[in-house]
Amino acid sequence: MKILALDLAGRTGWALWSPGMEAPRWGVAKLRQNSHGQTFADFRDWLTGVVVGEAIEHLAIENVFMSPDSPVAAKKLYGLVAIAEEVAHRRGLSVHLVLVGDWRAQFIGRRNAPRTLPKAQRRAWLKAQARKECARRGWEVQYDDESDALGLLVFERARLFPAFGGDRFQPWLEGVP
Repeated sequence: MKILALDLAGRTGWALWSPGMEAPRWGVAKLRQNSHGQTFADFRDWLTGVVVGEAIEHLAIENVFMSPDSPVAAKKLYGLVAIAEEVAHRRGLSVHLVLVGDWRAQFIGRRNAPRTLPKAQRRAWLKAQARKECARRGWEVQYDDESDALGLLVFERARLFPAFGGDRFQPWLEGVP
């Protein structure tokens, strides 16, 4: 089963894996932001091209979490999820919406940033931890969106394939080559 994991945003992170791949592939889809319509059209075109071109069979999508600080993003994020679900439906793909805390718990060993950090620094801390875990695995990412998509992919792969169930954050391996 070929899995595509999506961290939906204006710069959508994606990660792709299928059995037999030595390592996942990842990147970002840079969507134009002049209007919601333009962003949605770009996303539909990009996603359909990837799904067809890569023969994707399953989508893992980070479930929308709306911070009270950013209600403006709601329309765009819910629109992107709806388009992903529509493309999946039209192409006969299975879809799983994943809570951010679930993939983070598995990938970085924590659902949330430490409460000792100031609230304004917590998101950045979580993003940095995901990037560090990618680096530990030898996955050199350029954007936070990529590391989030890779974390989501690791979670979903373990959920779908029991052989990867042990692919969890293991703090006792820190510093081990």
